[in-house]
Amino acid sequence: MTTTTNTPELTNVATVEGEAFKHDLKIENKEISSNGEKRKMDVIMGSITVRTGENELHTVRLYSRELTTKGEKNKMFEGYKTVMNEMVTVTDISEGKAPEGAEPTKLRVNGSLSKSEYFNEGGFNAFLQTQGRFVNRVKTEEGHTFEPKATYDVEGIVISRMPEIKDGEETGRQKVRLLIPTYNGAIEEEFISREQDGEYIEENFEVNGTVNLYGAIINYSKKIEKEIEAGFGENKVEISYESVRELGIRGGKVYDEDSNKAFSQEQINALQAKRNEQLAKLEADFQARQSGGDKKDGFGQGNTSNKKPDVTSMF
Repeated sequence: MTTTTNTPELTNVATVEGEAFKHDLKIENKEISSNGEKRKMDVIMGSITVRTGENELHTVRLYSRELTTKGEKNKMFEGYKTVMNEMVTVTDISEGKAPEGAEPTKLRVNGSLSKSEYFNEGGFNAFLQTQGRFVNRVKTEEGHTFEPKATYDVEGIVISRMPEIKDGEETGRQKVRLLIPTYNGAIEEEFISREQDGEYIEENFEVNGTVNLYGAIINYSKKIEKEIEAGFGENKVEISYESVRELGIRGGKVYDEDSNKAFSQEQINALQAKRNEQLAKLEADFQARQSGGDKKDGFGQGNTSNKKPDVTSMF
């Protein structure tokens, strides 16, 4: 949601439901700035990778402090810690670290679409991720329905719209790039339509218009092994990967100019200015690190490593 005074509040919701595949959650004691003061407290951070189907994995980032800004116990921290200590992952089972007969924990995570953004020697890097907020275990024995899925429902401002082109020809699908307000600025993200919706989007989506899009977060990767017959000796095996990583549009709407969701040109300019400030700060931080300046020890400020991260399962 945006925090700029008198600007519309826009929706940004992501939901991931499936089996816990693996996690790297950890608790560290850090010095945190709160209400102008620094204090030591525990912080839980890391990610949970959730399997929503065969060859379909989604990584959700989590972060919570032990104490609220009022100095009270943070219920979200306690909830994350309980999940971390009690969940059983597919990886635990495969490595023999789970109790005999245990099944992977079923999870439902609600959060928002986010971005991991940073600069390194190769320039600017940006990867879509889901920022988790509420994590619940799905207990089917208590009558809850388990529905593996990864979905989003967002509102944003259209930056661009263009047809998807493959092999020099239009596919009928439309690529829509949105500017999405966040708590401290904005992110940019690309969405892709179905062929049957391409014509509607082409005719109705205008740059600087505010729209709602909802659909599927797709992060599919399948290993394909093809055996090549040899003229003599052993056959050769060729390995390739079929991968699809995109935000598939399944529906949405366009808001009229007089809607309480519509941004004025002045508000769009202010939001884009915030976005530009974010990017300038990320680049300045990288340049400072290159010059031997102090390394930032924060969360949500982009990846401070110069090494490109492994993003094969990020979403």
